[in-house]
Parts: sequence; structure tokens; C-alpha cells
Amino acid sequence: MENLHVLREIVVIILGKREREREGERKGKRERARARERERERERERKREKERERKRKKAEYYDYKITRKKLEFTFPFFF
Repeated sequence: MENLHVLREIVVIILGKREREREGERKGKRERARARERERERERERKREKERERKRKKAEYYDYKITRKKLEFTFPFFF
């Protein structure tokens, strides 16, 4: 009977340990999910920034072309 009592205590300790491990896994999963979401958000922001930069360069180029056309029209003897 004494052995049964000791066995029962061991089982309770092991089950408690497993429950704590599972809880840790859940917390780990949540943290990993949050980290993935943050990484996705950073990636989206990088893409937005890249698109803004591309549009800015395109606008600068067209401004340059328009300015050049105006100058060619105004001062044709320079071109």
C-alpha cells in the first residue's frame, strides 16, 4: 500500500509536469504566431516603401521629360 501511495504521487508529479509543458508549448505557439505576423507586416511595409520609391522615381523622370520638352520648345537652338 505504501508503494501505491508513492506511485500515485509520482503520477501526479508527471501529469503536472506534462500539463506545464503543454502550457509552455501553447505559449510558444502564440509567440511564434505573433512573430510571423510581425514579419509579414514588415514585409508588407517594405513592399509599400518599394512601390512608393518606384512611383517617386517615375514621377521625377516624367517631370524631367516635361521640363526638357518645354525647354526644347522655348529654346530650340540649344538642342
